[in-house]
Amino acid sequence: MNRKSLGFFLLLLLFLISAVVWRQKLFLIIPIIMILTGILTFAYAKLATTNLNVELKFTNVVDKGKNVTGKIIVNNKYPVPLNEMVLNFEIKNILTGETKKVKENLFLGITKKSEMPLELESKYCGCIKVELKNIEIFDIWGIASIKKNFNESQQIYVMPYTITQDIELGNSNAKEASDTWQFMENVAGVSGEVFDIKEYQIGDNIKNIHWKLTGKYENPMVKKMAKEAEDSIILIFDNRFENSKYEMADALAEMFISLSRNLFNENIPHTIGWWQEDKEKYISYNIRSEQDLVSRLPKVLAAGKCLNKTSEYENYIAKMSFEKAHTVIVAETKADVHNIAAKGVTWLTVDDELNSNNLKQGRKIKLK
Repeated sequence: MNRKSLGFFLLLLLFLISAVVWRQKLFLIIPIIMILTGILTFAYAKLATTNLNVELKFTNVVDKGKNVTGKIIVNNKYPVPLNEMVLNFEIKNILTGETKKVKENLFLGITKKSEMPLELESKYCGCIKVELKNIEIFDIWGIASIKKNFNESQQIYVMPYTITQDIELGNSNAKEASDTWQFMENVAGVSGEVFDIKEYQIGDNIKNIHWKLTGKYENPMVKKMAKEAEDSIILIFDNRFENSKYEMADALAEMFISLSRNLFNENIPHTIGWWQEDKEKYISYNIRSEQDLVSRLPKVLAAGKCLNKTSEYENYIAKMSFEKAHTVIVAETKADVHNIAAKGVTWLTVDDELNSNNLKQGRKIKLK
C-alpha cells in the first residue's frame, strides 16, 4: 500500500468517525464523493488504455563506456489528464546476460503527449535491448490500477574496444592461402574469367549470380570468377560462458572482434562463427571485405549466451576444420573444449583477472 492509498483510507475513516460522533450528513457525503471519484478515475484509466500509444527513441549505436540517451514518448487520444502512470521496463544486454528491471513514473497532462528522458549505462559491449513491458495506470487515490501490455522494444549496439595487433602466421599453408586469395581476387577483377559454377553461399558477390542456371535450380547459383583458395583461418567465438561475471563475455567478445579486424587488415581471408541464441544454431560468415566485417558485427554483439550445447559445439568445430585451415578458438578457458580432435588449434583465453592473455596492445599474436 502506497502513501496515497494509505492517506485515502485514514481520511475516509476520519470522516466516518466524525459522522457517527457529530451526526452530520456532510461527513457522509464527503466519503461518498471520494469513493465515486476513485471509481470514475479508474473507469477513465481503463478507457484511456485502449488509445494509449508509446514510442521508444534511443541512439542505435554507442561506444562502450558512454551513456545511452533516449526518450519515451507517450500519446493519449483523450484531452482529460491521466493520473499517475508507472512504466515497467526490462533492460537486457543480450551478449552478457546482464538484466535490469526499471520503473519510471509519468504524469500525462492535457497536452495529450508527454516525453520522458531515459539514460542508460553502457559498461559492457553487446546489444542492449530496452523493452517496455507494460504501463500501469492508477485511480486518483492509488488504490486500483489497470495494466496495458506493450512489449515495445529497441536495440542499442554498444561497440567494443578494438586492439591493433600484428598477426604472425606460423603455418605456411595459411600464408600461401592468403597470398593466393589476394592474387586471384585481383586477376578476377581484371579478366572476368569464369572457372566454375557453384551454389551461392553467404559472402559471395551477388554480381556473380548466374541467373539462367538459378532459374533451373531451387537455390541461387554463382560464377566462380577465379580459383578460390580455402580460408586460412577459422575463427570461432565460444560463447558458452560458464563464468557468471559479465566482464567475461565482454572481454571474450572484444578479443574475437579485434582478432577478426586484425586478420582483415593484414589481408588474411577468414571465416568467423559462433552460436546464435535467437536462431538456436551455429552460424558462419566469410570475411572478405570491410562491409562483411561491419555487417556481421551487430550479429556478434547480439549472439547471446550458449547453454548446454557441448555436443553441437564439438560437431561444429569438426565440420569447420579442414586440413589447410588453422582453427582459432576464443574461449573462457582452454579446458572448456577438451574432446575436439581439430588439427592446428590456437586458443585465445581470458585469465582470472579478466585481462586478455593474447590480445594486449602492441603484442604479436602467433598462429601456429
